[in-house]
Amino acid sequence: MQEPDEEPPPRPSIWLAMHSLVAIGGSLLFVAIVLGGLTSRLHPCEKIAFGVLAIPFALFALLQYDGTFWRRESSTLLAALLQSIAVIATFCLGSVSFEHDRLNAGIGFAVAVYCAVGVFLNLRWRDRLLVAFSRGIELSRRFQFTLLEIMTLSATICAMLAIATATARSIPPLVADHVDAASVPLDLPEGANDVSYCRRFRYGFEAEFLVDEHELEVWLQEETFPFHDETPNRQFKEIVTPETVLRAEEFSGPNTATVKAGLVSRYNDGAGSGYRVVYDRDAKRAYYSFGFD
Repeated sequence: MQEPDEEPPPRPSIWLAMHSLVAIGGSLLFVAIVLGGLTSRLHPCEKIAFGVLAIPFALFALLQYDGTFWRRESSTLLAALLQSIAVIATFCLGSVSFEHDRLNAGIGFAVAVYCAVGVFLNLRWRDRLLVAFSRGIELSRRFQFTLLEIMTLSATICAMLAIATATARSIPPLVADHVDAASVPLDLPEGANDVSYCRRFRYGFEAEFLVDEHELEVWLQEETFPFHDETPNRQFKEIVTPETVLRAEEFSGPNTATVKAGLVSRYNDGAGSGYRVVYDRDAKRAYYSFGFD
């Protein structure tokens, strides 16, 4: 218990407190979304990647709270270190992935600046803690929670569970067979129905669906394909020799489909990115697949 004549421990500035609350909230939001993804039907490799990525966010939230509100110098330093890594990682990722995506590039830049400000605030707070410690002021609280902290922790856990549940429900399954187009996470032609699709790891799709030929041609010209900097010349050609389509093994029916009359359009950039659309005019069924690195 603090004696009446003892100097009180330093308090974090309003800027540090506000910055910490926003940073902690954002980190826990990301962790909650990842938890929802881990309980959904994502690819196992995606679950591992997101799970590993969530660890530093959860660790940062704990360190930032401990360092700011429990006045622990070591936690403040580690939180500043994690934010420094986030600044470097965000700029590196942005220069590679968001070169032609201004919205995400802007968001990434804002996050990097926010983290950089956090590094500055945390290091200043650490200096104040070191000065106070050198003067013999007791800094760290004993390991006990106040009633307000218990209530806040309970509310945070409930909110994270709600977000995780909503995220898990919003993620579509990896495979669906003969479903409505509205339930498919793909931009399909107008009037498409009886859809079967299979989502592959590393952003690949295979799908087949019933559709009118004209609507398919319009869709091919308007569809946006995520192929780096390339803009393929999307034109349908009449099928001269039969096209054999390898169907996803998850789909019901035979493993192959042979199209003798119809249309075909394909593109490959030579680096693993491309698409293929085959249209069976007799069955009015389109076979569509794409993937990119």
